[in-house]
Amino acid sequence: MIDSLKVNNKTTLGLGSHLCDKHEIIKMLDISNDQVIAIDCFGEYVQMAKEVGGKVIDFGLSNPDHAHINVFDVSVDYSQSQNIIKNKIDFLVEFFDLIMGAEMSPLQISIIEECTKSVYNEYLSSMTESGKYNSDLLPTLKDLYEKLIKENDTYAGELARAIEIFVCDKYDWFEKKTDIEFSNKFVVIDLQNVRPDCRDLLTTAVKELVNVRWQI
Repeated sequence: MIDSLKVNNKTTLGLGSHLCDKHEIIKMLDISNDQVIAIDCFGEYVQMAKEVGGKVIDFGLSNPDHAHINVFDVSVDYSQSQNIIKNKIDFLVEFFDLIMGAEMSPLQISIIEECTKSVYNEYLSSMTESGKYNSDLLPTLKDLYEKLIKENDTYAGELARAIEIFVCDKYDWFEKKTDIEFSNKFVVIDLQNVRPDCRDLLTTAVKELVNVRWQI
């Protein structure tokens, strides 16, 4: 698929806008067990997914059942926890850069790092005897927002205001727990009814979620 990213040897995540992509997808679905996840900004693959029994995940806010992504989702065991949190901080820096429309300063990055580690504390303290964490304790973007507010700091306040619209307003894609699954062989992420200036943000969040789900 054009502009595709091979997540692993069974899953391809991609963006494409040409008819040949559709033929390629159908061929892949017919002759292999590979999974295809298409990020669709213009509704080009929605009908196709319905016709071949695929799954359409709608992020349009006009749909009361629109999808949500928890950008704090992780897939870890105890030995990986520190690296995973570091990787999550790296992702959040990119995420905030997109929201703010510019690269954050070193001070702002430091605040994100400190507050991110703080909101993960309860989750990382929940490991059971079997070496598993309690996923119900995963923080969300709203937890980070509330932590930034409590910092009572000018720079932290600026970061909180940057994400406020996504946790306290109608653009609530990142306020709640993730409620989407990728169990189908052909999944279409439908962004056609999403504001154009929010599509890059959602695309980045979807890529992060896919990477987390297939982490080894």
